[in-house]
Amino acid sequence: MTAQTTIAVFDLDGTLTPGNIGVAFVKYLLRRRECGFVARILVYLIYPLYKLGILDFKYALLLGAFALDGLDEQRVEELARDCFAREIKDTVFADGLREIARCKEQGQIVILATGAHQAIARVFADYACVDRLVATTSAVENGRYTLKVHRPLPYREGKRALALALIREYPGKALLTVYTDEKKDLALLRLADTPVAVNADRAVTAYAASRHGRIVSFR
Repeated sequence: MTAQTTIAVFDLDGTLTPGNIGVAFVKYLLRRRECGFVARILVYLIYPLYKLGILDFKYALLLGAFALDGLDEQRVEELARDCFAREIKDTVFADGLREIARCKEQGQIVILATGAHQAIARVFADYACVDRLVATTSAVENGRYTLKVHRPLPYREGKRALALALIREYPGKALLTVYTDEKKDLALLRLADTPVAVNADRAVTAYAASRHGRIVSFR
C-alpha cells in the first residue's frame, strides 16, 4: 500500500516575514539605480496608487516584474542574494523556519507560495530549504528580463491554481496543510485538510477555527 503524500504550503509575507519581500527588492533596486528608465517610470506611477488603495494588490506583484525589465538575468540573481542578505534574512521569523524544518523531518513536501517575483523568492526558498516554489515569473529574452509577466499571477484564485498544479504532480490525493495570514489567501486555504492561521487577520482566524485547524503566532 502506497503511503499518502503529505504537503505543507506556506505563504511568505506576513507568515514567514513581517514585511513584503517583493517590495523590499524593488526598493533595493531603485536605491542601487539598477532599474531602467521604463521600469522606474512604471514603479513611480503604480506604487503610490497601490499604497493609496486605488490599485489592487496584484499591481504590486506586477511591479516586482516590471522593475526587472531589461536587466541581465545573472546580475538580477546577484542583486537578489545581496538584497536578501542585507535586508530580509534578519527579519525572517525563526518560528517559521522551525516549522518548515519540522514538516520536512516528518517527510512532508514543502511548497512556498508567494506573490513576490521568483528572482527574490527563489533566494528565500533556498534559505528556508523548501522543495517547491510558487511565485510571480516573467519572460527572459536573450538573457534579459522583459515586461512580459506570466499568468496566472500568484494572487487569490491564481495562487490557488498554481499551488494546486504542483500538488497534483504527486500521486494520489495529498493530505494538505496550508499556512497563511491574510484573507486574500482564503482560496488557497480552502484546499487545506488542516488550515493554519499564522499571525492572521480575522477572516483567516475564523476560517481556521471553523475547520478545527490551528491558530499560531510566528516570531
